[in-house]
Amino acid sequence: LRLVECPTEAPHVRHIFQTYANTHISLRQLAADLNRAGISSDYKVWTAIVVRRVLTDKTYTGTKTFGLKSSRK
Repeated sequence: LRLVECPTEAPHVRHIFQTYANTHISLRQLAADLNRAGISSDYKVWTAIVVRRVLTDKTYTGTKTFGLKSSRK
């Protein structure tokens, strides 16, 4: 399975990661900046929780795994 970058979302996701990594901005302030810039999300508005979901999403962080099975005893 190959993941393909979404050309409309990728610049915004990169912006979120770069801004959070390179500044002392809070998640709340970053969300406010995204809303002020008119950047859309899957939700109605950006909130600190939505920004945190992007920053911890396994697809975006490169830690997504496929084909793992869990075993319970």
